Amino acid sequence: MAQFAEHVVTDQAEIERLKAMILVLDEEARVEVELDDGRVLTGAVAIKPTLQMFIDPQGNEGTNGVLRLDDALEPEKPHFIALASIRRVRRLEPDQHTILRRED
Repeated sequence: MAQFAEHVVTDQAEIERLKAMILVLDEEARVEVELDDGRVLTGAVAIKPTLQMFIDPQGNEGTNGVLRLDDALEPEKPHFIALASIRRVRRLEPDQHTILRRED
């Protein structure tokens, strides 16, 4: 049974972008993410996200995923972020300055 999400992805190029993003979001990786609404969150990836099938409010089926990010300042308050709402990901480890950015 599919889960519900505010936004689902059906465009193959966007699905490939989500797949590339997941490659950077290793479990326990320290990252900074910029969201579509302009917020920038920093923390540790709790669990490596996966792509799943979701249904949006209009009943459309598509792909998305959920990132659980343990906040750097308040780790007891995790963020659950839809992958499709992430504009940019930056790894914070000194040896990995990977940046993925969605081109709008």
